[in-house]
Amino acid sequence: MRPSTREGNAVFVNVIAFASELANALLALAEGDSVALAGELTPKVWQPKDGGEPRPSLDLCVHAVLTEYHVARKRKAVQGNEDQPRSRRETDSPRARREFAERLAREPDLDDPLPPAA
Repeated sequence: MRPSTREGNAVFVNVIAFASELANALLALAEGDSVALAGELTPKVWQPKDGGEPRPSLDLCVHAVLTEYHVARKRKAVQGNEDQPRSRRETDSPRARREFAERLAREPDLDDPLPPAA
């Protein structure tokens, strides 16, 4: 991965994934696809073979991957479940009411459970 900085310089990020599902999600990406990664970041220095200026680089050992595919799949699952009626026990329990109140505090618009993709 090669994201750019505010100044327009590129920083090399070596993405390391040991779990097969993470590796498959990363390999399915095309150039320019959006991705969110979570994991352990280790700063390093990359030295070009031609003796050029050393550059900063990063190693990211990935623990979680979120792609546009994952977001679309989650939206579809959430929207599909809204059509199914819930039992009174699921929606009227103290736990359900508490979770709803916590969610309402975090998300101002509960009609759209996920923000639109940028």
